[in-house]
Amino acid sequence: LVHARGVRPELADSPADAWSFFGQLYFDTITHDSQALRYLVERVGLDQVVLGTDLPFDMALAKPVETLTGALTAEQVQAVAVVNPRRLFGLG
Repeated sequence: LVHARGVRPELADSPADAWSFFGQLYFDTITHDSQALRYLVERVGLDQVVLGTDLPFDMALAKPVETLTGALTAEQVQAVAVVNPRRLFGLG
């Protein structure tokens, strides 16, 4: 995004540091790679990551929560699978 701002005229008025507004976005956990998921959490922050399933599509993960346990701590799994989605959807 930072590179695009410098080369695309229609993005000239966008924030100089695209990472500055990532706190307004949520990212799902479907990375299909433990290392990539850990990087996502590190880069955007645990509070911005929520459990992804790909449901109702046929490529949905059979056990989405289990895919988190190889990459994240128990506390991080709780945040991603329960706490963050509740906050995102205004459920407390």
